[in-house]
Parts: sequence; C-alpha cells; structure tokens
Amino acid sequence: MSVGVALSGIVIVLSFGWAVRGHFASRAMPPGMRVITIVSALTAMWLLWLSAGAAPAMAIAGLALQWTALALFIAAIRASRGHGLKLAFDATPGPAQVLRAGPYRFVRHPFYLAYSLFWVAWALAVWDWRAWPPVLALLALYVIAAQREERDLLAGPGADAYRAYRASTGALLPRLFSRHAG
Repeated sequence: MSVGVALSGIVIVLSFGWAVRGHFASRAMPPGMRVITIVSALTAMWLLWLSAGAAPAMAIAGLALQWTALALFIAAIRASRGHGLKLAFDATPGPAQVLRAGPYRFVRHPFYLAYSLFWVAWALAVWDWRAWPPVLALLALYVIAAQREERDLLAGPGADAYRAYRASTGALLPRLFSRHAG
C-alpha cells in the first residue's frame, strides 16, 4: 500500500507541476511561486521517503483523499480554462470577471483547496508526525497567496462583483450559510 501512496503522490505532484506551465497565464514565475515550487518538491521527496512506513489503513484513507484532491484540481482546471488565471504571487493584473462555474460555486480558491487537501492526505497516509512541518508550511504559503490575491481583486476593476461573490462563497472551505446584509 505504501507504493500506491508514493506513486499516487508522484502522479499528482506532476499534474500540479504541469499546471504551472500548461494552464496558468503568467509570463514568468514570481518569486513567491518559486518558493512554493521548491518547498513542494522538497516536501514530495520527504513524503516519498516517509511513505515506506505507511500504515495500511491510513494509506487507504490517504489515497482516497489524494484522488479527491486530484478530482477537485481537474474540476478547477476545467472551470478556469481560458480565463487567464495567474500563478500564485503574480502581481500582474488577472481576469476582471469572477469565476462561478464548477468548484468556484463553492469556494473562491479551489486550486489552493486541492493542493492543501492533497498534502494533508499524503501526510495522513504516511501517519508520521515528521510529515507535518513541511505540509503546514505549504498550507501557510497557500493561505498567504490566497489573501494576497483577494487583496488585489478587491483593489481592481471587478471589486464590487468580487465582494458579492466573497459574501456568499467560502475562501478555502464551502460556506454553509451566506452572509446577509441587515
């Protein structure tokens, strides 16, 4: 089962890597994205090494969550194809319209949710406390990137539409109840 966790991790990390060049519209890799890429590569190598000791029950649960993350990632790719989304930490102006298709109906940052779910799943699968420090570092980077993107969107030409979207949609987790004025 540990081989399955390791192979699944490799396939999904490669899928995420493809999106950096094959899906997002950034012309260059921003420094913050370089940090995410390096931390992701090091974390993947670390988790590959730890995967050798994966407990069977946790490996099965981890695999299920890894593939759930991949399904969410693919849905986010499909929903955002052709919309000119930028890489994390890219300060150049992105799309002015608000995406509301696919997983964007439920969360504002489905890519970051997919990445986060994947790394948490792999850490759970290996069931070793040593997996958590780099995973938590990646989660922090995703939150920082999401907050920066939101700040930029709220300062851009589509700010009013984004505020309305933000009021009804969770950032990284679906919002169960919408905020109502008054």
